[in-house]
Amino acid sequence: MCSRVEKQDDIDPLSRIDGLVSEFEKDFAAAFLVLMGSIKSELILTEIADLIEQGLLTEALEKVEQSIAKFSNVVVSAIAASGESTAEFLQSALKVIVSFDQTNEHAVSAMRDTKLRIMQGLGESQMQTIRETLIEGIANGDNPLEQARRFRDAIGLTPNQNKAVASYRRALESNSAAALNRALRDARFDRSVENAISSGEPLSAKQIDKMVNRYIERSVRHRAEVIARTEALAAAHKGNNLMYDQAVATGILERERLLRTWNRAKDNRVRDTHDGMQGQQRGHGEAFTSDAGISLMYPGDETAPGNETIQCRCLVTTRLLPIGQVAGVTII
Repeated sequence: MCSRVEKQDDIDPLSRIDGLVSEFEKDFAAAFLVLMGSIKSELILTEIADLIEQGLLTEALEKVEQSIAKFSNVVVSAIAASGESTAEFLQSALKVIVSFDQTNEHAVSAMRDTKLRIMQGLGESQMQTIRETLIEGIANGDNPLEQARRFRDAIGLTPNQNKAVASYRRALESNSAAALNRALRDARFDRSVENAISSGEPLSAKQIDKMVNRYIERSVRHRAEVIARTEALAAAHKGNNLMYDQAVATGILERERLLRTWNRAKDNRVRDTHDGMQGQQRGHGEAFTSDAGISLMYPGDETAPGNETIQCRCLVTTRLLPIGQVAGVTII
């Protein structure tokens, strides 16, 4: 954080980056839920069943891929919005005209890489979920319509989430108390489950389907929130970095004048490897180092391992040092 003697105009405020992350997070979560919901509404069970019988699922899978591509476009647009926000700050601080160039070669490459990463990552995860779903359906001897239902239910879930859904269904079908220990269950159904367990009478198929569907909805929403937080953090910082890159490359700002500071979240939920990073400072283009020795250009850095980035809530702020001063040392 800045000291009282620093000029506020020379500090890119923490609130600006935090605001971008919050805005993007809401947009990303909403976009993911809408897109996953639209796929499910377009996939008619009888049509999927026919395709499964014929071994032709290309059309259904293409709908999934198209939705993932649309989501990646939302993230790329946010990167550009972050760059434009940084340009506005620089224009105010430097009193010169500054704009974010989306056609800049480096910016185009960075945004293209982001789109490909999201499409590959989400695409591979979703395809794995679907493959495992179909394999399980065949192993269980499910008819095509039942396989089609499981196929549609798997949309938006990770492989592990899909397995959790199947496990939850089995617990309900067997009157197991394990069904009451699921964090994502709808607790409003607990009384029905408890009554079934105590009476020894099984839940009806209609009751089980209703409970499982609610569990699926909550699982997809949870995944949307995790993806949104992670991608929003990365998009806000990436766009920010790209604009500073352009400012340095065009001579608007000297690289040596940029001093970046890592700010950890102010609560007890910070991951252990980021706890000691508070106040760590780096120049532009220099990586921060986590307590585990991992290099991160910024919070959410896509090149770092997932255990250093997923749902991270840290932020990086930038200070413009006075002309002739580098990291507090006056140049003679």
